Amino acid sequence: LLNFTGYSKAELIGQKPSILKSGLYDIEYYANLWDSIRKRGSFYDEIINRKKNGELYTAAQSIISLASKDKEFSNYASISRDCSKKKDFEKKLVAVQEDERSRISRELHDNIGQSVAALKLIIGSIDSKEGENIKKISDVDSLLIELSTSIRETSYGLMPSILRDYGLVSALNKNLDLLDKSSHIDFRITTTLEESRMSNELKLSVYRIIQEALSNSIKYANSSKINIVLEDCETYFNVVIKDNGVGFVLDKFLEEGQGLLNMKHRAFLHNGLCKIKSVIGKGTKIMIKAPYDV
Repeated sequence: LLNFTGYSKAELIGQKPSILKSGLYDIEYYANLWDSIRKRGSFYDEIINRKKNGELYTAAQSIISLASKDKEFSNYASISRDCSKKKDFEKKLVAVQEDERSRISRELHDNIGQSVAALKLIIGSIDSKEGENIKKISDVDSLLIELSTSIRETSYGLMPSILRDYGLVSALNKNLDLLDKSSHIDFRITTTLEESRMSNELKLSVYRIIQEALSNSIKYANSSKINIVLEDCETYFNVVIKDNGVGFVLDKFLEEGQGLLNMKHRAFLHNGLCKIKSVIGKGTKIMIKAPYDV
């Protein structure tokens, strides 16, 4: 127990489980927890708790109800297993994936992008006086311009260099500028975030979550407005992405939509939570709550 929570056995005996609360979860989460125990007799989740020294850790938490002789639930048994090593391993896997994205982005920009630029210069240098050839050259030049633009946008989507050089908000603004040119959506972003308290890994994860949320909204929601709020809350920060689209049935999308699950998992790897609320005809709201890590 001392290695697990920082508390000794003597310090924990007689205490309520709330002694380990991280402060991440709201009333709704605990209401669902007790509802699950009452209806099914058990509850399981990987929960982010807080050690005695304030450090966060992840535990696989199982709770079961114990019935007395008259079949009335009288007590509860809880078993916790430390999942910190598992989470560290998953974070390393994500880091490897991001390194590969970065490599592909450089290849697109440095090799393919430069080759397309060279082709464009060659096409532009061809002198042709025949009308048919002039049209063909013009058509090829237009295609090369489109291809060059596509390569730049794909390269940026894979690994935005502006995120590394200028930070999260600058990268988001750049992404919104690109999206604004290809959609008819009114994007708004407001922030009080303290980026200096975020590691590069955390900034990248938050960027990916917002990127996925925007992509889903543009593809499926038929939104005309998307608001993004990044809010400092002392030890935590909040991110809210809200659109006015068509909405969806949440349970179905969580079963079928890998993107939504990836968003939740990215937040969880940084001891954060990602909640999704959607109402048919009224839009979707995605909320992220996570601790600063610097």
